[in-house]
Amino acid sequence: MKRQEPVTSSPGSLLDRIELGFNFATRMVDPEQDYLPYWGLVYNGRNVLRHGRIDRCDTPFCWMEIILVNRALTGTQKAPEVEAGLRKWCATDWQPDGLHYPVGKAAEGAGDYCFLHGLAYVLDAMVSWYSLTGEADVRKRIDGLIAACRRIAVPANLHADLGAAEAARETSGSSALYFPFNNYVPGKVWDPAGHSVVNNYELPGTGTFILPLARYYEMTGDERAGELAAGLTEYMLNVSYLYGHDGRFIGHFHRHLWSIAGILKYAVLTGNDQYLSRARRVYGFAEQLGSPFGWFPEMVGLNSPADEYSETCCIYDMIHGALTLARSGCDEYWDRVSCYAKNQLMKSQFTEPGALDDGALAARLVGGFTGWTQVNDYFTRKGEIYPCGCCTFHGVKALHCVWEAACERKGRDTWIHLLFDRENDDLVMRSWLPQEGRVTVELKRPGSLCLRIPPWARENLAVARNGQAAPAEWRGNYLAFRNAKPGDEIRVEFTVPEWGQEMEIGGRPFRIEWRGDVVTRVEPGGSCLPLYERPAPVPRGG
Repeated sequence: MKRQEPVTSSPGSLLDRIELGFNFATRMVDPEQDYLPYWGLVYNGRNVLRHGRIDRCDTPFCWMEIILVNRALTGTQKAPEVEAGLRKWCATDWQPDGLHYPVGKAAEGAGDYCFLHGLAYVLDAMVSWYSLTGEADVRKRIDGLIAACRRIAVPANLHADLGAAEAARETSGSSALYFPFNNYVPGKVWDPAGHSVVNNYELPGTGTFILPLARYYEMTGDERAGELAAGLTEYMLNVSYLYGHDGRFIGHFHRHLWSIAGILKYAVLTGNDQYLSRARRVYGFAEQLGSPFGWFPEMVGLNSPADEYSETCCIYDMIHGALTLARSGCDEYWDRVSCYAKNQLMKSQFTEPGALDDGALAARLVGGFTGWTQVNDYFTRKGEIYPCGCCTFHGVKALHCVWEAACERKGRDTWIHLLFDRENDDLVMRSWLPQEGRVTVELKRPGSLCLRIPPWARENLAVARNGQAAPAEWRGNYLAFRNAKPGDEIRVEFTVPEWGQEMEIGGRPFRIEWRGDVVTRVEPGGSCLPLYERPAPVPRGG
């Protein structure tokens, strides 16, 4: 480990950052084993890559999503041999019951069993795979997996100990479903007539299936996916007692907030206000546990807050939840998305190979996301880094989600929600933030343009259309430009404010300095690979 200059945000483009993820996914593999992935490692300057228990579980599916996203967004055809090997691994270890039983886990002496938390990753990655390619075999596998999950999910019976007749009367009409185990052994039967619900650390894992189920339900209208998402949501919010009336919880932040991100999406899709209200309270409690720029703790209430690190998976959960709320009409959540993405999300990606003594390993790790960051250091307090599979999967997913959400077409109107660089069939947008308060948009299609201006950027606005000063016409928090024509250029300039604030994050006091919604400095600074000690370059959006 070497003492390094602070992490920059270069390359700052969302698209560039997604491409860096391609480096990690195509190089963190083993050519001698048909490109079996390496899930990651806790690197302390001495250890080397070794295959572990999760390499054959969900990691091949996660790597496939990263590769397919890059193929779709950048057109790259690099590393076909890696994709072929991953496809082979993704077709391995499935059993006729529709579940995935990675052999690598059986080698630990427990026999064949299905790791349900890993299975949620498998389902999520396959839903993305199908959305990106439309491959019929992938949809068939998804359908089989959803059917299998429904078969092993158990009705939540809080009254089983009272006897069959009394239990039936007390639970009549309940649709709640859950998984009473974290690992499923073939043929395992959980008898709801003989076992009451037991809440423990693993039970939030029940909810991690909700987001991929809701995504698949939205994409295909598959009723089984919708019904299973409904049953798991009912359990998580109304039966499990995992969440207080104010949204309070303890345990693994990611399992909870991945579940809540799914519930938010399912609630919006189905118009269930009760679910939406409950999930928003949990999301609001989670916001209080971290920082306004995206640092969130791995664990809640189990250790001293000062001992916690931030896990990239948690940032993804918060970004996805904020995107769902923003798209449902809660406009202020666009500001959360922008702030989380420009700061802790990008800072959690490994972009500094010079920080490690092992240059060959460092080159392979570039583009990966870490499981543990301090508020202002990429390394842990023990001098370790932890690039890992789940965080890289969710880090790239978060970048992709933000890239997709930055702008959209609604009828004849083009809406820009986030001030990242973006180019598509509708427009070319360029942002000079945070160094300069300037945004330009060139239209490719006729219609109206609605450009969201964040609250901190609404002072001293200067608006021009095709080089001529234009009045600022507002449509809510969006500048509106009616009857735009192809080739029209919109230019908006504004003041970028700078300020500082004192706050406690993870049980420790910090001073945060801002320029717009970008953190430029955090004090005290990091000792190994500081994250925030100089202004970041322009975070372009591709």
